[in-house]
Amino acid sequence: METHDDTANSLPRPAGHAPRSNQVHGLAALLRGWWLRTEALDGRCKATVGGPGLLALCHALARAARRPMWVVDGVICASMDALSRRLRTGWPPRRLVLVDGVVELCDVEAIERAIAQGDSPFDAELRTLVDLTVGEDTIAMESIDPEAIDMVAAALLRAHVARCLHISAGDITEPDLDVVMRVREGADMLLRPIETEVMAGSVDVGLARATDRPARSSIVFDRETGAWHTR
Repeated sequence: METHDDTANSLPRPAGHAPRSNQVHGLAALLRGWWLRTEALDGRCKATVGGPGLLALCHALARAARRPMWVVDGVICASMDALSRRLRTGWPPRRLVLVDGVVELCDVEAIERAIAQGDSPFDAELRTLVDLTVGEDTIAMESIDPEAIDMVAAALLRAHVARCLHISAGDITEPDLDVVMRVREGADMLLRPIETEVMAGSVDVGLARATDRPARSSIVFDRETGAWHTR
């Protein structure tokens, strides 16, 4: 089950965990952006994400695999439900690797050995699609799938609109990848509540390319039909 999460990169804290101390309100909250920064790396795509919850990104990226299985700090998660349970009981995670196909213990050992040696899990397990490294406030991603960054951008837009409407991301239709590709134009993307206009029938999301520049384009979410379109 997908849950609404507007923290920097986490699921809602399990019971007994202290709340985050960096929550912001008022004008600071309006100015605080969620962002996606991208670059190319040795034939793979690389991105750094600040914003939507880790589970939301994993849901989006899992669609890149025909049979997605996650390896989370050496533990096999054969379904999204298993991944959700693992994140709740083993927070904070450090490394998540998405593999397309059945993962066995020998595969996990190869992945973990590569990570421990500072090598890439892509070289240790050829079916690896995505490698996620979880930081304090960001998630670093590498993938061999050229659409992975747009999958993440779509999840970012969906979660941002949910944040502005104060509802679950599961209640928002995710934009099609071709729409995301057109508005992103291969560049970085910054979403700020102060540049997002919530109206009765739609949400107009301003798209900035850098923290020191205002939004120059936008994408609109139609609240009546659930469709996304560009202006």
